[in-house]
Amino acid sequence: MWGAFIGVGITLAWIALIAYGISEYRGGNGTMGILKIIYVMAIAGFLVGTMAAGIAAFYEAPQSPVYDEPADAYKSPDYYGSPEQKAWEAEWNAKWKAHEADLRDHYRNVFAIAYPIGLLFVILGTELKLRLDVLRPGLTLGGIAIMIYAIAQEDLPDEIRFIGVTLSLAVLIYVGYRTFLQRKPAKQEA
Repeated sequence: MWGAFIGVGITLAWIALIAYGISEYRGGNGTMGILKIIYVMAIAGFLVGTMAAGIAAFYEAPQSPVYDEPADAYKSPDYYGSPEQKAWEAEWNAKWKAHEADLRDHYRNVFAIAYPIGLLFVILGTELKLRLDVLRPGLTLGGIAIMIYAIAQEDLPDEIRFIGVTLSLAVLIYVGYRTFLQRKPAKQEA
């Protein structure tokens, strides 16, 4: 389900960038409009890549327990269903449940790390001065992608995901307002 969410987000970002590039091209910027799109996508991509690589490097996911079935399991046909096998299975289930709890904590913490950083980049990209026109969309798009990355964590509780999606919607409305409605294009000197 969240793969589709990410796919739709990426598709909409591409459509917005293509529309931006077409408007730049028609506005007389020609090839520079296309280069701006490539540059914006590069900034956004490397921003997300840096965040994901940083989390993977400095906050590793918990390792899965090793499924180490006793060696005598294969020696005796009476092993399965025996008290030894049931004790081993109970021990394995306890290890696996502890691992799942660790994973849930990990994904929640990744959300808590990545989401505010993504939000910071969105705000930074929105509030930068107009003369930094190439950096602004790259930082904004990268921040949005980081927020999507944070929301799409596997075992994230639905309540946290709901809060993240709702806050993201509010941020996108704000960004749209600031970027497209509130700012007036700078008058070109003749």
